[in-house]
Amino acid sequence: MTIFIPDARKIGDVGVPAVCPQCKKQYLIDGLSPDHKQTAIDLTRYHERAVEYNVYRTIASILDLFPGTQHPLLVEKLPPNRIGDTDDTLVDEEIRKHEGLAEYLRCRSFRYDKRLKYVRQHETETLPNVQTPKLRCADCDGHYLILPDEYYWSIGM
Repeated sequence: MTIFIPDARKIGDVGVPAVCPQCKKQYLIDGLSPDHKQTAIDLTRYHERAVEYNVYRTIASILDLFPGTQHPLLVEKLPPNRIGDTDDTLVDEEIRKHEGLAEYLRCRSFRYDKRLKYVRQHETETLPNVQTPKLRCADCDGHYLILPDEYYWSIGM
């Protein structure tokens, strides 16, 4: 089994790719210090958890609307005490309203309550402190930059 651990030492000194998750503008950054390289990794990890947290908030809103759902995309992810009786065709309609949610639920295995707790804790405790303009978007009022997926994965293997 390969463990994915991004390594700041694998980030080059010239032409480091970065992208603004807000406006999608791409950058090539030069001259990052070792601390900035680690911050880029931390920002990317933070962004991944923020996106995941939004998915879990969507799931929570569906569970609030349909607390007893036994929808096949949700039932295996819920603790037994959350399962009850509800019209799953309505749940299906609600899931379809959220682009990519059905695919996310199909492709991932997790226990909703435990994963939500982890993601919420990660989200609140690990926001990296970004003071360097090198890791800020010039077009988005200073939104933070992250490493593109392919590059991020390449420094972790």
